[in-house]
Amino acid sequence: TLLHIHHKIPFLISFDNSLKNLMTLCPPCHRKEEARIVRELKKEQELMNLKSDSIKLKIGEFYDFTKNV
Repeated sequence: TLLHIHHKIPFLISFDNSLKNLMTLCPPCHRKEEARIVRELKKEQELMNLKSDSIKLKIGEFYDFTKNV
């Protein structure tokens, strides 16, 4: 049976090729796991963007407030 080696914490984040960060998966399970990780990273990016937008809004409100003082 062909197995794939999967990084539990993505290599581009952890730079960790140690055995504790690796596991073997069958190809269909590997694809599912990679898709799950991509979804999580996208969600995380969306949250970061929302926080960034919120901070920009607060800075803008502060700037408008100080302009009127």
